[in-house]
Amino acid sequence: MGTMSIGFCTHPGRVRANNEDYLLVDEEIGLVLVADGVGGHQAGEVASQLAAQTIHTLIKQRLLEDQEADITAVIQEAIDQAHDEIQKIATLQPDHNGMGSTVVLGLCHQEQIFIGHVGDSRAYLIHRRGIEPLTADHSLVATLVKTGDISQKEARDHSLRHVITQCLGCEKYFGPEISQVNWQPGDILLLCSDGLTDLLTDHCIKKAVQKSRGDLQICADNLVDIANQKGGFDNISVILLEKTHPY
Repeated sequence: MGTMSIGFCTHPGRVRANNEDYLLVDEEIGLVLVADGVGGHQAGEVASQLAAQTIHTLIKQRLLEDQEADITAVIQEAIDQAHDEIQKIATLQPDHNGMGSTVVLGLCHQEQIFIGHVGDSRAYLIHRRGIEPLTADHSLVATLVKTGDISQKEARDHSLRHVITQCLGCEKYFGPEISQVNWQPGDILLLCSDGLTDLLTDHCIKKAVQKSRGDLQICADNLVDIANQKGGFDNISVILLEKTHPY
């Protein structure tokens, strides 16, 4: 998998009692994942954990079975299965009815990272040239920006900015968006839940990462601290992964 350094942090924030975000890091297969659960009575916690574990188990199994596996197809299958599992549990347990989860994952494979996502948790690549979004939110506001009905600036404070257009376990599910990106030594992959991006602009995230990039754990903790200083209205999660030099 090559050499990489890593830092991650998840925090309930300053308003919510529960943390419905779930982080997963498997350095052995190069998988990092953030899931953000939705649903009352702790059901969001159940959904995000179930999503992460289902995806992890299936990807690991497929990669062990077949070194030449089609990575995009594996990610598609894993995310689809997570959706089915959440729906199944929600049907069996009435108090989990309506639960769901977003997901964003990065799977490092040779010189590439494969990115898969559903919902509004995000992936970014931070490199010398700046910060590059690797995902587009599956949200109502993102759709309105796309169609030109509102501006990017209006989207930031829009009253409907938390309405997602699809998630795992929800009735509306169209499947993941999957892409791949080449990464070079020194590039940093950042995955996060919307608890971070609601409070920090892309520019602010980039500045914070570049400031303490020498230690990605400190970096991840700092990002969460900044979001909490700005109100911490939601659970906040971040994973940072840097491709280190091959010497």
